[in-house]
Amino acid sequence: MLANLPVASAGITDRGRVREMNEDGFLCAPELGLFAVADGLGGLPRGELASRVALEALLLEVRALPRDADPDWQAVFTRVNRIVQAEGGRVAPGTGIGTTLTAVRALPGRLSLGHVGDSGLCFFPPAGNWSRLTRDHTLAQEMLDAQGPGVADSIPAAYHHTLTQCIGQPVELLVERGSFATPPSSCFLLYSDGVTKTQKFAEIAAAIPAAPNPKALVSRIVELGNGRGGPDNITAVALFY
Repeated sequence: MLANLPVASAGITDRGRVREMNEDGFLCAPELGLFAVADGLGGLPRGELASRVALEALLLEVRALPRDADPDWQAVFTRVNRIVQAEGGRVAPGTGIGTTLTAVRALPGRLSLGHVGDSGLCFFPPAGNWSRLTRDHTLAQEMLDAQGPGVADSIPAAYHHTLTQCIGQPVELLVERGSFATPPSSCFLLYSDGVTKTQKFAEIAAAIPAAPNPKALVSRIVELGNGRGGPDNITAVALFY
């Protein structure tokens, strides 16, 4: 029996108030310690298919591992990428399909992370400042990394949503990986960018002490996002330790 794992988890996805379809998806498989969020690319066809196929392939990959195994995320995502690419070639041969993918596996005392795209993972300690544990793989972030925060106002709006890494497209896949300690009474949140378009992480941090469980927290996130216009699909997965 593995110890120091999440005491509770919950996920939610919502279409929002503007989009005609929900192209997000999430995965909660506590028996495997596997949690993930995928956001299908709206600029390509069949985003809902891309996110679903990626999550299904991810589940099969991790299910084949021992429960205490730390996934080789580069290898896992590469195989998931091939499956999504093949599906894209079948349903949209001219463009393919694509999705973000952020996944964690809960191991004793830590979370193992694999990530591509502009969904992400945020850490909320029991006391203190929250911290974002992933970076956005976008043209905007590349400009900020190369030139510093002084160029923020000059970045074209489209660059904030133009991905440099995703699942499903024929580009070299470079998976962001990490390992993070999981102290007692902490919270981790996987999210799609529909969350960050409508609310600040500081607001989420303030809501955590009043949330009796992860389901209440993710429901609150969707309620707040839709209350502010719901401009995009909203997906969140919360882990309570």
